[in-house]
Amino acid sequence: MSKPMKNKFDKYWSDCSLIMSLAIVLDPRRKLLFITYAFNKLYNNHEAVQKIKVVKDGLFEIFSVIMGFDDFLSSTSFVQPLKNELEVYLEEALVQPPLESRDKFDVLEWWKIYSLKYVKLSKMAKDILTIPITTVASESAFSAGGRVLDDYRSALNPKTVNALVCSSNWIRSQNKNRINVSTLI
Repeated sequence: MSKPMKNKFDKYWSDCSLIMSLAIVLDPRRKLLFITYAFNKLYNNHEAVQKIKVVKDGLFEIFSVIMGFDDFLSSTSFVQPLKNELEVYLEEALVQPPLESRDKFDVLEWWKIYSLKYVKLSKMAKDILTIPITTVASESAFSAGGRVLDDYRSALNPKTVNALVCSSNWIRSQNKNRINVSTLI
């Protein structure tokens, strides 16, 4: 029983660990230091170094895609700075909010405040940090979910799913209010 559970966990973790790692790096209180710490706890030294490199390379790759066209345009008009926003962000010290407000720190609010300093990086951070991540299967999230979502309909638009669930509830409530004539006779 533990082997299938471990395999399922490994598959799930491999599917979402990069995006979750990127989100941690974009938390100004953690950055790459937390990834280095966590990966050294989870993996042997060689694996940790490889996985940290994957996260760092992925971060720079996403950032370079975002900057692609802007870099092309600006290279024709003026000299590029020596470091880009991502490099500046990663080299700065970690943000340490006051002890009494650490539980209330809002990462998205921080990026909003610093969006003038990190114009492109803040857009990337907002996109990554607002990705909803859940460990609950969509079918078990709602009691009606299993009746609406199956293997063939799992890619429905959320509005369509909402309409199907509401319609189903309305039809069931209408059937409850009908009087069964055969029981009255």
